[in-house]
Amino acid sequence: MALARKLVDTKTELARAVDSWRAAGEPRPSREVTLDALYDQRIELLLAGRSGLARATLPARFGRDRPRVRTNLTQSVSSGG
Repeated sequence: MALARKLVDTKTELARAVDSWRAAGEPRPSREVTLDALYDQRIELLLAGRSGLARATLPARFGRDRPRVRTNLTQSVSSGG
């Protein structure tokens, strides 16, 4: 599933960007961190609003990260996100 692959890629890119930002010792996140985080958030909000899509997407690619992603989705739904 393309969305599952994109979510994995986005999370990987975000983790790398955060590592790079931390290694640089900058006080504010880089533009890359901000944009990757926003893209990741958009995908999770899309999934939060479409439970069938979320059920189809999450098992496709997420092993140990699945509980954290599900928690994010549940929190988004319960907060009206």
